[in-house]
Amino acid sequence: MPSRWDLILDQKPVPVIDYLLVEAARLFANDLRQWPPQVDAEDAATAQRLTNLVETNPAGPSKTVWKHAFQLAQWDLEHADDARDDYFRNQRWTEAGLSVQEKPMLLFLNRWILEQLLAFGEATHGRVNRPRLIEVLQHTQRNLLQASPV
Repeated sequence: MPSRWDLILDQKPVPVIDYLLVEAARLFANDLRQWPPQVDAEDAATAQRLTNLVETNPAGPSKTVWKHAFQLAQWDLEHADDARDDYFRNQRWTEAGLSVQEKPMLLFLNRWILEQLLAFGEATHGRVNRPRLIEVLQHTQRNLLQASPV
């Protein structure tokens, strides 16, 4: 008769890098659920703009804003400049129902997400490269948007 530990011992080991990516995505999603996310403003003017942005959106951004912010971050990581340029030049964000008032929030979230991912890549001394950062981004999006009513 197998012991209760046999199930654990028979499992295939997970590579450390895969575990790291899943754990980072979980932490990023938790950070984003805590509205507003922590921001280190470089100067007083930036801090004031961020304060105003958060005050105009006390409940946080809509699910649509989140989805588009993640898409923009993915394009940035992929260096898909043509897609990003087309998105803004042709105001594709309005086709999804986003308003002009939501654009600053979209840009803020895109920048925050991208900076967090790039900082994570730097902290790993490049062991987590851009394709792996995209995996973290996608896991984060799933964790955030499926697990909460954002």
